[in-house]
Amino acid sequence: MIIEKTEKEVYKIWKEIYVLMLFLTAIIGFLFYKLANPFVSVWVGEELVLALPIVFAISINTMFRIIKNPIDKFKEAYGIFWDVYAPIIEALINLVFSIVLALKFGLIGIVIGTIISNTCITFLWKPYVIFKHVFKEKLIKFFIITAKYMAIALIGVGISCFFMKFASFEFANKYIQLIMLFIVYGMISVVSITACFMCDSFFRKSIKKYTNIMINIIKRKGK
Repeated sequence: MIIEKTEKEVYKIWKEIYVLMLFLTAIIGFLFYKLANPFVSVWVGEELVLALPIVFAISINTMFRIIKNPIDKFKEAYGIFWDVYAPIIEALINLVFSIVLALKFGLIGIVIGTIISNTCITFLWKPYVIFKHVFKEKLIKFFIITAKYMAIALIGVGISCFFMKFASFEFANKYIQLIMLFIVYGMISVVSITACFMCDSFFRKSIKKYTNIMINIIKRKGK
């Protein structure tokens, strides 16, 4: 259906979806960073807990994999498959940097190599393709949008970290302790990051629009 719309309309739809994806990615990435080691510690033991820089790098890489979905879907919707060499180049960049950095820095070097390849393709090449051939917009808009909402996300993360300092509780059962940690950290993160994003009028309108769409779909299915 999007190919029946004008370029401006398609660009607006993409921006709405992309901003919503950045919002979800901020929550998922931050919670992964905060909860990955506590989960591993309870699941398999503290001896397999990773250093925080490695967890942070994995979080960034996970976020990249989620963020790229709106770009990939719009490329597919418009049948842009001529850049078949992009995955090959991405794999080569990943392989080269992962090997070189792994030899110097170990495990974190492998993750950084993946981040570098994702940055080159996901944040440079693919946006360039859809902005030029689909939206007919300047690529700088992509970087402005990304920077703006990442800044909002960072503020939300900072607020979350502040309140998490006061979330102190101890349970004898380590599983209950982990569950409570997931619940409390999850609530703090969702509330803080959502509150920051809701300060942006475009995000509020997007949330309202897609919430109404979901409600209408549920109502139709219920009939």
